[in-house]
Amino acid sequence: MAVENSRRGHVDTPVSDGGDVIAASFTCENGRYIPGRKSLSAWSATQLSGTVVCGLLAHGLETCSPGTEFVPARFTVDMFSPVLDEPIELRSAVVRDGNRIRVADAHIVQRNRVRARATAQFLIASAEPPGKIWRPIHDMPVPDARLDHADGSMPLFKSGAGEWTHSFTSGLNSHRKTVWNNIPPLVDGLPITAFERSAVVADFTNLVCNWGTAGVGYINTDVTMTLSRLPEGPELGLHAWDNVSTNGIAVGTASLYDRTGPLGTLHDHCTVQRSSAGRRGGCRRGTASDRRHDLSLLGLAGCDRGPRPIHHRPPPFRFGGGTPAQIVSLRKATRSMTITATDPRPRERAEKAVGFADRELPFPLPPTFDSVDAEREYRKEQLADGFKIFSRPVYLRSERETPGGKLGSRTAAHV
Repeated sequence: MAVENSRRGHVDTPVSDGGDVIAASFTCENGRYIPGRKSLSAWSATQLSGTVVCGLLAHGLETCSPGTEFVPARFTVDMFSPVLDEPIELRSAVVRDGNRIRVADAHIVQRNRVRARATAQFLIASAEPPGKIWRPIHDMPVPDARLDHADGSMPLFKSGAGEWTHSFTSGLNSHRKTVWNNIPPLVDGLPITAFERSAVVADFTNLVCNWGTAGVGYINTDVTMTLSRLPEGPELGLHAWDNVSTNGIAVGTASLYDRTGPLGTLHDHCTVQRSSAGRRGGCRRGTASDRRHDLSLLGLAGCDRGPRPIHHRPPPFRFGGGTPAQIVSLRKATRSMTITATDPRPRERAEKAVGFADRELPFPLPPTFDSVDAEREYRKEQLADGFKIFSRPVYLRSERETPGGKLGSRTAAHV
C-alpha cells in the first residue's frame, strides 16, 4: 500500500523489513510519473538524480521496442536541464522503423519544457558471422555474495584490489573503481526490466570513473550505453575502463557486465561542479543541499528537512566508521541524552555503511549559548578535537532524564 508524503503529493512505497530493500522511484498516476523520495538527487533536494532520469527515459523508450528479438544496442541520454521534483510527463515516439533497426526518442517534460531527452537504437539479434577476430580478455571482478533480492539491494563497492564493501567512504582513493548493483523497482507496481536496469546503472559511470581522494568533483551532462545483449539476472557490474580530463571536462568510459560476462560499454561527458567544496562520495563542506549524498545513495533521500536552529541541538555525526562509539568520549561533552529510533529502516541502512549500531545511542549535548559568537568559539574547540559539524536530521524519539522523571519528545538526530 502506498503512503502519501507531505511533500508536494509524493507517494512512497513502504519498505519491507529487510534493511537492504529500497522503495520504487516513481508512481504512475493519470499518465504522469510522480517522483518518490528515493529519486532525489545527490546535488539538490529539488531535483531528481541522473540514475532515475535515465531509467525513466528507458521506460518510455521500451514502449517503442519492436519485440524481444531486438536489442537496445545504443541508448544515449542528454541531461541539459534539471529534472525537478515534480510530476513528469513522459513522451516517446518512433523516429525510424525498418526490418533490422528501429530508432526511437523519448523526452521528459515539466512545465511545458523538455528537461532531458534520450534516443535508442534497437537492432535485431542474429547469428554471429564465421571467422575469428581479435577480442580483449575481460577479467572483471565479481563478488561471491549475491545481490538478488527482488526489490533491490544496497550496492557493493570495490577499489583496486580491495575487498567488496557496502561502505560509501571506501572510494576515497585513487584506485580503479568497480560497483556491483541490484537496482530496485523503477515504477511502483511494475517489475524492473533488463533495459531499465541497465539504463539506471549507466549513470554510475561518473561515479566509477571520477571518484577519487576528494570525492567526485564532476557532474555528468550525458551518458551513452552500448549493448550487445541484455543482462541476465538482477545483478550488474560497472568497471572503470578509461578516464581523460582536461580544462575541467572529463570523458569517462566503463565496462558493463553481469555474472556471465561483458555486455557493452558506457561513456559519459562531465563538467566540474559549480562548487568544488562539496564533493559527492567524499567529505562535504558545502551548503545543506550539498551534503545530501549520504542519504541519497542510501535510499534515504527526503529524510532531510534542513538544519535545526543553531542553539541547543545535539551534535551530529556522519556516516563514518566508529563514530557512534567514539562520540560519547569527547572531552567537550558535559552531559548526554539517549535517542531511541522509532523507525528501524534508516538505522539498518546506516549499518550497511558503518557497521552495527545499537538501537539506543547516547549522544553528547553541548552547553547552551547566549550568542552565535559563543557557539562559534565552542565549535572551534570541537573541531580541534576532530569533532565534525555536519547536520543530517533523521526524526527520532528522544528521552531525557529530568528531576520529574523521563521527558519524551519527537526530535531530530543528525547523521
